[in-house]
Parts: sequence; C-alpha cells; structure tokens
Amino acid sequence: MVKPKSAIRRYETQADIRKMLVGLDWTVHYAMHSFPVADLGRRLVEMNDQDIEEVKAALWAMVPQDVKDDLEKARQAKAEAEAAAAGGNAEATGEKLSENSDAESDEEDDLEFNEEEGEVVQKKPEPQRATETKIPEVQEGELTVDMLRLTLALDYFEFANEEAVAWRVDKENKRLTPSISAGKMGNNFPAYQAFHWKLSEFEKAPSKPINYVAGRDGRLYEIRENAHLKVTVAARMVPALESVTEGVSFKMDKIPGMFLKQTLDFFKHFVPEQREAFVYVARNRSTVTYELHCPEQWANRDNVDAEYPDDPERDIVLIMHSHHVMPAVFSPKDDRNDKALCVYGVFGQLDKPTIDHCFRAGFNGHYLYLNIADVFDAESTYSACTFPPEWVDRVHPYV
Repeated sequence: MVKPKSAIRRYETQADIRKMLVGLDWTVHYAMHSFPVADLGRRLVEMNDQDIEEVKAALWAMVPQDVKDDLEKARQAKAEAEAAAAGGNAEATGEKLSENSDAESDEEDDLEFNEEEGEVVQKKPEPQRATETKIPEVQEGELTVDMLRLTLALDYFEFANEEAVAWRVDKENKRLTPSISAGKMGNNFPAYQAFHWKLSEFEKAPSKPINYVAGRDGRLYEIRENAHLKVTVAARMVPALESVTEGVSFKMDKIPGMFLKQTLDFFKHFVPEQREAFVYVARNRSTVTYELHCPEQWANRDNVDAEYPDDPERDIVLIMHSHHVMPAVFSPKDDRNDKALCVYGVFGQLDKPTIDHCFRAGFNGHYLYLNIADVFDAESTYSACTFPPEWVDRVHPYV
C-alpha cells in the first residue's frame, strides 16, 4: 500500500516540525529539565478554564488540514480492517454451527499419531497470524509541537515568539529539544512546578524548574535556579492557580428592611441630645432567621460601649451604631474595635432629610465597603413598625 506523502514526511524544516504531531509519551528537554508532553497537554486543556470537550475542539481546530486528512484516512483504514476481521469471524462461526452434524468426523481430522509416545493425541492448533493494519506515523500523535510551545510560553516567556524557537527532533528517544535564537519576550499543578508554604520546606525539597513559596507578608514568591544562580521574585501571576475575586456575599437572604427602619427610628430618638447608640443583628442557629437586638450600653456624644451577650445560640451578623448629627465615617476607635468576621454599619446626619451611612465587612482589620442595598432587603424598608420602647432604658450615660 502506498502511503500519502504527507503521512510519511520527515519534517525536515522548522515549519514542518511546528505542525508535527507527537505522542503523550514524548518529552521536551529545556533548561536542564525534562517536561512530559502529557503534563503540557493537561496545561493546554486547563489553561483557559473551559469545558474539556470545548478545549479539545479548539485544539483540533489548530491541527493542519492535511494532517487531519491523513488521520481520517488512517482511521478509515483501521475501521475497515476491523470490520473485515469481525465479518470473517462471524462467517467462521456460521460454518461451525452448520457442521455440527459432522462433529465426530471433524474430531478425527483433529487427531494425529505421536510416534514418540506411541499414542493418538489432539493436534496442536497452528498459531494464527494477526492481520496488521499499518497506520501512518502521524496517527500516533496527540499534540502539535507548536501547541507545546504555547504551553511552555505560559511559564517561559521566551517561547512566545514562534520564529525565535528552533526544534531538534529525536524520534528514537521521543524527545524534543528547543533552542532560543532571539532575546526573551515578555490551571492539577504541572509536574515541573512546586508549591511550598515555607521557605525551609522548599530548601529541603527536590529541585523543580519553577517553584512558588508563600511569604509571611501574604504574597507568593517565584524561585528559579540553576547550577550557579538562584533568583527570587514576587509572583505577578501563577497560571496553575485559579482566579479569586475580592467580595462580600450573604450566605442567607438579605437582612429584612424592617430592621433598618427600626434602627433608624431608634437612632433618631437620641439626635436631640446628640448621643450615639448601638444595635446588632444576629442569626438564630435554631430557626435560621435574623433577629434585631439592642443590648445594654453606655453612650455620650463621641462614644458608645455595649455589652455583647454570651449566647451560643446566636451569631452576630451586623453591628450598627450612630453618629447622630456627625458624618457617617468610621473613626480610628472603630478601626481598632472592628476586627471580627462581621458586617459593620454607621449612620450619621440623622437630622437631615438625606441620612448619611457607610457599611463595610471584613476581618482582622481588612475591610471591603458595601452599598446599603447589598445588606438590607429594600422591599420591606418602609414598614410602619418602630423600635420597642424598652430599648431606650438600655442606653445609659457614658461614664
């Protein structure tokens, strides 16, 4: 059988090498390290965080059309050979069923005389010759060499320029060796990367081409080294990790707007004497509902101190206090106190038609600011309900 010319090409030029398909058992040797093609293939599948089948389709679209044609011809040849073999087996099975009546005479044909043993024995079946379907070499491939270059470019920017990369092909050892002829250009972890929580762990671990180490300052550092040099830089991007976005979201529903109306009515009660006040919203663990509470507190114009009850059945979700006629700005004292995992709110200029307010959430002094609509369910804001009268008796003069 004459193979298509493109299926037996020797990939003599760099342009041909870039289109060459290699198997997952190949390796790429670069910077004194070997990179399994299987690992690079996984990077290709995961690097855009798309559905695997969509990525496979995108990769297939990158394969040259003449190579696709060769693959299709090879697959058709293989399918025809398998179909022919299956048909032959079915025909042989039918003949055997039709000859059951002559089974005894057939058995005699399967016997022979063993001269050494002096007895009649069963003939040994002759080994069957397997029908081999010669598949073009390109059928064994999975990824093009240029796909591997794109994957390497995620970690080694010098691979970004395809014209700067020259490849040597070692088919016997299934190895590709790239060399860079121009200057450098500027998502399961790959086997050639290592992540460490401590620098001391990295220093004891086996060497990897690319290493990431977490620092005490909360940043990730990338470390690369060779026989004579080690360079540590703050990582600007880690392709193997997933994107994380700062934000705040309630895992339950928003807080009822009625609680906002009660809180404002309560805070406005102390505007004439310009005293601060304090309330909080808790989540009842048993009923899985929100509750608005006014604890015992001591307040004056600039401060409010409240007693937090020790209640194992409730978790504090939102803490609010007033600045009466002053602006709604978190004070340095608020910054020192607001350390728990919670939402914090402050209301000011309560004597004005438009009330000033500010909300934030966070922990350990890290804050993200929120809109009031992110916290409260506005549909029930305009309730006629006001605060319970006994709340006033819980606000004591600040000493």
